[in-house]
Amino acid sequence: MSATRVAAAFFILLLCSIVSRAYSVLTHEEIVDLVWTTEISPLLLKRFPTLTEEQLKEAHGYAYGGSVEFSIAFSRRVIAAYARL
Repeated sequence: MSATRVAAAFFILLLCSIVSRAYSVLTHEEIVDLVWTTEISPLLLKRFPTLTEEQLKEAHGYAYGGSVEFSIAFSRRVIAAYARL
């Protein structure tokens, strides 16, 4: 294999990993939205019956944050793995 082909394959792999990382964050947010009213919100209200609407809205934001935090940690591991190559 020529150096050009190896470089092109690495570049394509790098582009794919960037796209899939963004997709994972959006997927997580969509799943949170899909189950928020039927699953998550009733569980929170059962555990904390005095929650206000504003507090539920804030909790919804924190549920989104879990995907971003994971994505940042995953990105650091991927970058470190590429650096070792």
